[in-house]
Amino acid sequence: MISGDFFADRYVALFFTHRFRDIQLWNTKKIQLALVYNALIGNMEHQDLHTLYRFQVPNNLYQEVGIEINKLVSYFGLGAYYRFGAYNQGIFDDNLFIKLTFTLF
Repeated sequence: MISGDFFADRYVALFFTHRFRDIQLWNTKKIQLALVYNALIGNMEHQDLHTLYRFQVPNNLYQEVGIEINKLVSYFGLGAYYRFGAYNQGIFDDNLFIKLTFTLF
């Protein structure tokens, strides 16, 4: 299952983040380092009513783990994540992806 390829009308998600102490780069610049675990499982009733677009339902546990470097530029940072478990694509590069992060606090 590719990211953005699944839909659910009922789901349960878990987002676990462990932040480490801020890392001082210069006198005024600090970045935040965090380990992240995300999981999701869901269901969709009346799938037969949605015929215009083909999608999958996350009825198995979707899991990803990653590392985030936050506040690189103002409130923005980068995260590198790896998908594992039931929706693993089999090839390492197909499960590894990078996201732009936004941190308010």
